[in-house]
Parts: sequence; C-alpha cells; structure tokens
Amino acid sequence: MGGADRLVPLLSGEEDGPLRRAVLVWFDHVLLPRSGRKPSIPRAVGLEDFRAMLEKRVEEWNRELREEGRLVGLKEGRRVGVREGRQEGLQKGLQKGLQNGEALLLLRQLERKFGQLDPRTRQKVAGADAERLLAWGERVLTAEQLEDVFQH
Repeated sequence: MGGADRLVPLLSGEEDGPLRRAVLVWFDHVLLPRSGRKPSIPRAVGLEDFRAMLEKRVEEWNRELREEGRLVGLKEGRRVGVREGRQEGLQKGLQKGLQNGEALLLLRQLERKFGQLDPRTRQKVAGADAERLLAWGERVLTAEQLEDVFQH
C-alpha cells in the first residue's frame, strides 16, 4: 500500500477538507518542484482523485528516471570504453614499435656479420615475434653461419 493509499482514508472525514487541500498544495508546491517536476495539480482535484494521479505520475517518474539512468550508464560506458580503447591502442602501438625496432636491429647485425640478406631471411625476421627476435639477436654473437642464428 503506497503513501497516498494510506493518506486518503485518514483524511476522508468532512472536517478534513482544509487539511486535504493543504496536503495537495504541499505536493504541488513542495514535493513536485523538489523532484524537478512542474506543479500540475488542478485546484479542483480532490485527494481521492490525486491518489490515482499520483500513482500514474510516480510510474512516469520511475520510467523517466530509469531512462535517465540508462542514458547516463551508456555515456559512462562509452567514456570508459574510449579510454580503455586508447590505452590498449597505445600499448599495442608501443609494442609493435619496439618489435619493429628489434627486427631492424637484428637485420643490421645479420648484414654486418654475414653480408647482404636474401628476401626470405628478411621476411622471416619481419614476421617474428619479440621473444624470437631477442633469441636470434643473442645467437648472432656466437653464430658461425647465418643458419646458426635461426636454428632452434
């Protein structure tokens, strides 16, 4: 049972007329404006009629609040998603840049030690992950031949 349902029987006597009107005025001028709603109770509405009107309004307000909450949630979700996407993109970009740098260094070391490289070797280095590039880079120091660098 809602507040309006409990209030109507309490103020149902004939002598309660001015108090019923005062409650309506309070709803119209205090409660409704605090909730961000425009006062909208017609002067001729009685407390019994107001109960049905209030129930309908509360349902509307709940729908509006849910929609506002949904929109705020979507906006926050987008903001967080964009921030995380930027962070992930930056991290991937840095990782790819480091990997490219490692590949370039390895190619220069190989050319310096073994001379000009064939396209197949260049592709192999370009397609390797960071861990493999580091392992090959260490092997360059002790390798006698180019093939020694790439052996597992």
